[in-house]
Amino acid sequence: MKKIIVPTDFSATSIVAFRYALPLAEALGIKEIKLISVYHEPINVKDEAYISALAVEEAKRKCEAKLLEFIEIENFRHPLSIKVSFEAIHGYASNRLIEAAEESDVALIVMGTTGAHDTLDAWLGPVSLNVARYARRPVLLVPTAVKYAPIEQILYACDFKQTDFDLHAEGILAEWAKKFNAKVKVLFISKDGDEYTLDQTVMREIFRLDAPQVPISTQVLESPATVQTIKNYALEMAFDLIVMATQKRDFSKSYSIKVLLKNSLGTPTYLFWCFIKRILENKIETA
Repeated sequence: MKKIIVPTDFSATSIVAFRYALPLAEALGIKEIKLISVYHEPINVKDEAYISALAVEEAKRKCEAKLLEFIEIENFRHPLSIKVSFEAIHGYASNRLIEAAEESDVALIVMGTTGAHDTLDAWLGPVSLNVARYARRPVLLVPTAVKYAPIEQILYACDFKQTDFDLHAEGILAEWAKKFNAKVKVLFISKDGDEYTLDQTVMREIFRLDAPQVPISTQVLESPATVQTIKNYALEMAFDLIVMATQKRDFSKSYSIKVLLKNSLGTPTYLFWCFIKRILENKIETA
């Protein structure tokens, strides 16, 4: 049985992530959400040799008590319809979360983020950024302003040729489209007049084979400003979910997928970040 991991530090952003994960799990057919909180030794202790086992055990007990209290409060607020388990883990947050994601039954990691900054490190935060970089599972980042809503229209946009990287990434997108019964629009951003004729054909063929029931259409837009063009197009066409694939030089030239979701005001906000080379062999499975 597959499960979703939701890390929490009991902040407002992590609470939003948990509340988003509940209906998402139901939509994906996932039966369990596992809350994970990473605790540390007392901050005034700098030398590990002097950390008392009793102090660490007490920190674990307090963390577990907070997790249990959080689940009870959320269940009182709105009765939980799926299993919610929890675990308190000692260590450095990003490292331990990456390790936890290695479990074979983990389908997805859902984390909170403020989404309030322009720079990637500030926007994601160091823990979210490291987990997104190195976890071998898809990582879904939920901004504070976002509430779950059914996904009916997905925009998939990219600014490089599909032959440049493993097409399995599109297979992942097809899986999401099937789960949500959504329509997919594939948008190629051209900066040199390339009409992407072959690539459009390849994309349609991928969906014909992997998800024949998913309606798909393609389009090419000429523009030097990839991100702004995609945002403007998404607003105009009122897409629910935006997947943007691009080559990011600042991540050792690895390919990445950014996904954006409309918030309650109808404007797209960043929601999902995962690195293709890390998830090519880890499609979201629910069985």
